[in-house]
Amino acid sequence: MRALPLLLCLFAAACASPQSRLSTGLQQAGLSARQSRCMADDMAGRLSIGQLLKLSSLGKAKERDLKSTSVKQFLHDVRALGDPEIVSIASRAALGCALLG
Repeated sequence: MRALPLLLCLFAAACASPQSRLSTGLQQAGLSARQSRCMADDMAGRLSIGQLLKLSSLGKAKERDLKSTSVKQFLHDVRALGDPEIVSIASRAALGCALLG
């Protein structure tokens, strides 16, 4: 019976939407919560699992202060991943979110 709460937590985490996971990853990469949610809503359905995994690497082990990452710096980091489709999708999402204000 002690394992039941743990299993419920694991099940809930597995059921998290791609947008939710992507938003969390974008925040871990240093974007604001608002910017992350907006971009994740636009990007989640357009990226493959492999691309999402590449993108998730941006939130890991950065030397700079992640709380102050600008969208410009984030897109620079995305370009370094070497996937033009990710760059295109992330750039369009960032622009769309900036226009929405």
